[in-house]
Amino acid sequence: MGNLADRQAPESIAGSRLSLLALFAATLIMLSIIWPRYAQIPGLGISPFYILGLVGWVLFASLLLFHKRYGQQLMSAAAGNALPIALFVAWLLWRLISSALGDIPSYSIGESLRDIVYLGPLLPAALILSTQPHATRTLLRIVIVATAVALVIAFLEQQTGRTVGQIFNMGVSGTSQFQAEMLRPSYRGGGLRSKSVFYHPIVFAQYLAWVLPLLVCSLGEKIGAAYKFVAMVCLVVVWVALAWTDARSGLVGAIAALGIYVALIMVQRARLGIGAGILVLAFSGLVLFMLAGFAQDMIQDITLGRDSTEFGSTQVRLLMLEIGLNNIQASPLWGFGDGRAASFVGNFTGSGPFATIDNFYLSTLLNNGWIGLLIMLAAWGMLMLSSIKAAIALRHPIDAALAAGIISLAITFSIVSLTDSISLLLISLGSLAISRTMPADTEAKADKARERRATMAAELPAA
Repeated sequence: MGNLADRQAPESIAGSRLSLLALFAATLIMLSIIWPRYAQIPGLGISPFYILGLVGWVLFASLLLFHKRYGQQLMSAAAGNALPIALFVAWLLWRLISSALGDIPSYSIGESLRDIVYLGPLLPAALILSTQPHATRTLLRIVIVATAVALVIAFLEQQTGRTVGQIFNMGVSGTSQFQAEMLRPSYRGGGLRSKSVFYHPIVFAQYLAWVLPLLVCSLGEKIGAAYKFVAMVCLVVVWVALAWTDARSGLVGAIAALGIYVALIMVQRARLGIGAGILVLAFSGLVLFMLAGFAQDMIQDITLGRDSTEFGSTQVRLLMLEIGLNNIQASPLWGFGDGRAASFVGNFTGSGPFATIDNFYLSTLLNNGWIGLLIMLAAWGMLMLSSIKAAIALRHPIDAALAAGIISLAITFSIVSLTDSISLLLISLGSLAISRTMPADTEAKADKARERRATMAAELPAA
């Protein structure tokens, strides 16, 4: 099967410039996953990833403005998902506007700009990688290496009983209260919850759910025996790591991601003939039959909690939702500004500047109002629709894997308000361009194959 990963590099960005730019983009994506964002350069008080983000903004903007042919190629790669991209850009801009209209503009605008610097460059970085030869295997190799690093560090955390910051002595500037608050989410019931290189165990679980279908997808790609071996090991350890995070949302997201990926692949196969269609129906019926006996208990455990601690966590989230919906009436259109949501639902999971709110959608509503929430939901909805259509129409597993990961993020964001994993969403959005020209490429190769068969048949001697 032909795919975009086999095509030649665009003429407008050929040569060494393309390789160096792709290397920078790949580095940016890799660091967005494996570099702890709270880890700062000693003496500077700033994260290396933050510096790379600023460089990325300058570099990508300069190329778009001053390299016309390159800009056209990049815009062409983005054209297939123009509406979701435009909506996400609109959401980021609305965050700035609502922050300026909020009750503490200076603080909220700083929160908005921080996310824009951190997250914004990842979209053009993913688009750049999508224009490369062998784009599919490049993306898969990046996530395999990143996942292996994250899992190794999670293993070290479990073996030592210490977080990654403590293991590698990553000094976090701030008061002793701040440092203690950084450690608080990593412990529950006297045990360590692995967060690996991420800010919070739930964010780690989000990543594991997102990457799971990509790891499965990698097994069918030409990425090299070593990478496939690492991917297979990761596929096993991911489930263990989900238990280490002690995050129900990660388990839900992982099961959903894997199920959606398998379903989309089967739909792709079903388009090829009636036999595959019958297989889809048979498989779906078997799965439903197997789940019927214990689905009710499993869903109750995941949603309500398996013990008193998890049950209490669920109740807190429901109380947050009730209070938040009441308080948004004071500023329904633009909310209270970025970073202010937790101040309007009570300090259930923290105190003072450490208060958090365990629902990204509620957080968006309180921070950016109904306008911000609707823009964000529209962007996410269009992205899910676009990714599912790509998965079905283009008949390549990478699209199904990205679609499944995007949907898993939508699920897990109902449990956490931290915006770290928006980076995964933007990487997915840009990576959907990988298979944008695949139909034409596939059809062209199919035509050539038919021509070769016809030529060979004509050359055979008559019986």
